[in-house]
Amino acid sequence: MEEYQGNFRKTKCPVVLLTKLLSTLIIYITTTIQTSQAQPNYNFPPYNVSEKSLEPRYVKMYDKIQVELNITCNHFSGNVGKIYMVSHDESVVKVQQEPVDIICYHEKINIVSFMIKGEFLGKTKVKLKFFGKSNNKLDEKDLDLKVIVKNRRLTNIFIIIVASFMIILNFGFGCKIEINVIKEILKKPIPPLIGILCQFILMPILGLTISQAFQMNNDIGFGLLVLATSPGGGGSNVWTLMLGGDLNLSLCMTLFSKIAALFMMPLWLYAVSRLYISETASVPYKHIAMGLLALLVPCLCGVVLRKWKPRVAEFIEKIIKPVAVIFVIFVITMGSITNVYIYLMWARKWYIVPSALLITYLGYALGYAFARITKQGHTRSLTIAIETGIQDTGVAIVLLQGTFNEPGGDIAAALPMTAALFTPFPLMILLTILHIHICWKNGKCERFGGPKNQKDNSVDIDSLQQNEKSLPLNTTQLSSFNV
Repeated sequence: MEEYQGNFRKTKCPVVLLTKLLSTLIIYITTTIQTSQAQPNYNFPPYNVSEKSLEPRYVKMYDKIQVELNITCNHFSGNVGKIYMVSHDESVVKVQQEPVDIICYHEKINIVSFMIKGEFLGKTKVKLKFFGKSNNKLDEKDLDLKVIVKNRRLTNIFIIIVASFMIILNFGFGCKIEINVIKEILKKPIPPLIGILCQFILMPILGLTISQAFQMNNDIGFGLLVLATSPGGGGSNVWTLMLGGDLNLSLCMTLFSKIAALFMMPLWLYAVSRLYISETASVPYKHIAMGLLALLVPCLCGVVLRKWKPRVAEFIEKIIKPVAVIFVIFVITMGSITNVYIYLMWARKWYIVPSALLITYLGYALGYAFARITKQGHTRSLTIAIETGIQDTGVAIVLLQGTFNEPGGDIAAALPMTAALFTPFPLMILLTILHIHICWKNGKCERFGGPKNQKDNSVDIDSLQQNEKSLPLNTTQLSSFNV
């Protein structure tokens, strides 16, 4: 250090002085780190062992990694010992290497490696066992290993495409919105309030009941709780449109649900999350706010377009239902492809599928029943049921992955993803029955999803009125129409 201080005194330029000071610090820190890494972790008479790889270690599913150890020989007498590696849980990690002999002849430092393969998501340990020349056990050491999802790029592409679809669909919904109907709903917001009660009182209680019935006091049980307390998803608007529900009411309920989630999710998580985990769950306010913007902005643009260019808005109304069908097909197919690991989890955690089915399908049934009890009509009850059963799985997944480190977030998110996969099936069955009924009633299917629209009916009425005008009617005949 005295040599460096002498050089600094001779240097008058502050820039050069600062550069030399920084270079000195970098050299010092680098030397310190190298020295600390070179220190052996395990000291034995015949050899010393230091870990070359730093913890924590991650391996992707179905990939292989090498765990390398530096061997420092203290005696050059040939074979001085062996090292064994054993996996605590071979369903998560398998060790692909046989025991390694430690040979010390001329080189002081040798490198030995063990091949490890990731089998499935999870956390486990591998045990290193050190033996001497006479096969006497010297020591053992546990290394933590985590197996994570192999490819997230396809999942990210899937999320981007789904978000783009939802923006387009919300824009189309805005073209169909009737402002007068929205005003009436806001003046008497009984149906939206019923939906909020179902969403944030009925569903969390149902989620708690199911998790306790299956004894899911773990991260997957917490995933069920997060799903049950999440707001309504954008898919509810799509299915409301396709099943002939009240689209205006559905959009209002989705909006109210996302606003209420800013307060109700933290309340529920604070009250009962300790039954499942010790970590502190953070509500993804940013993600919920982005969901609000993704709903409001496109819808308002659609409303403006309907006022400004009615014909363009009418054209968009005609194509919005086929776009919704394409969206549903895409979500089901690509959602299944991008989350293949979930199918393997179903075999390992048998309660994932039953609990996902119960939370979703009972949500539909109880939402409809509660709406009928409160004297709502069939159309509104159907809308409330769809809004109750379809949760915003995106909010649930973001919260879970933010609460747990990999792979805990993916494991906990398996239940919301499973629920998302099974959500459309009863609605698809209902849509098929509705379509068959319409075909049977009309004799043939004019359109997918319903009979002729109001525009077609208005054309028929206009033609009838023109025919009536062409008929010669006297005053006696006209007076016969008066009541």
